[in-house]
Amino acid sequence: MNVFQKAIYKLVPRSIKQSIIKESATKSDFSKWMGRVFFGLENGTLETNENIFSIVSRLANVLSSLPFKMYKNYDQVNDEFTDRLVYFPNQNQSLDDIFKVLEVSRNTNGNGYALIFRDIRMQFEKLVPFNPNYVEPILNTDSGDLWYRVNNGGKSFYFHNSDIIHVKHIAGNGNWKGISPIGVLKNSNEFDKSVREFSLKEMQTARDSFILTYDTNVDDDKREAIVADFRRFYQENGGVLFQESGVTIEQLKRNFIAGDMKISEDITRDRIANVYNVPNIMLNSGGNSFSSNEQVMQMFVDTNLASTVKQYERECNKKNSY
Repeated sequence: MNVFQKAIYKLVPRSIKQSIIKESATKSDFSKWMGRVFFGLENGTLETNENIFSIVSRLANVLSSLPFKMYKNYDQVNDEFTDRLVYFPNQNQSLDDIFKVLEVSRNTNGNGYALIFRDIRMQFEKLVPFNPNYVEPILNTDSGDLWYRVNNGGKSFYFHNSDIIHVKHIAGNGNWKGISPIGVLKNSNEFDKSVREFSLKEMQTARDSFILTYDTNVDDDKREAIVADFRRFYQENGGVLFQESGVTIEQLKRNFIAGDMKISEDITRDRIANVYNVPNIMLNSGGNSFSSNEQVMQMFVDTNLASTVKQYERECNKKNSY
């Protein structure tokens, strides 16, 4: 927006922007999205993968627990508007809850959206998070402004970017949407799931195997008697087994479940940590190379938290300046 467009945007009560907000508020009840569980590929994985659930919940909890403060001319502002924004941004949620929803959406879908409702004087009225699966950024080629198409109840509504809080993961060139971390981890998750399913099937169906060794040749009758005696012992899960002289019983060892499954879990944890830009120790990985907790937290702040907080700060400041 240039200066002239911004002036019209703020002062004209019947602008396109105000008409869209008024229509959406009366014809589409976006408040029913608040507190709703969003189903889809991302949340399906979040609900079934404990490693991804762990890191997403930790990132959301850390961000939502940070203090939210407003400043004017470098002085902290404590007024009625600030209290209302922090504790009552809408009738059902606090700002902590909204930030947590946005962060979970950002770390699953790759994008977190919230709509800023404004009154007739274009002042803040309430903030409502959106289901990212129903939002699509659209660039107006004539003006160059970014708009968001929101589908709700079979209808499409369009909002200017000044009324949408949009936090995202890294986006591809020419794409206004962030890339889904779970989408990046799709192949790793499928491989890890396959290894788990195969290992579980092996544990459920596999039976112990043994080698019976004879020092000398025995006739068929004696061989059948020895095998029958061992079969009875095995089926009864114990008891008394008479081991003939010259006969050795050796169990075949199975190392796949204990070894390969552990390797697969470690590889998956490391890949999840890399995608989410966190130290692998945050996923309880055994490959910890840090000498202290301070070093772990310093790396977490440098590689993840600092850029995330800056994105939220810039987004809130920009949308508040309209």
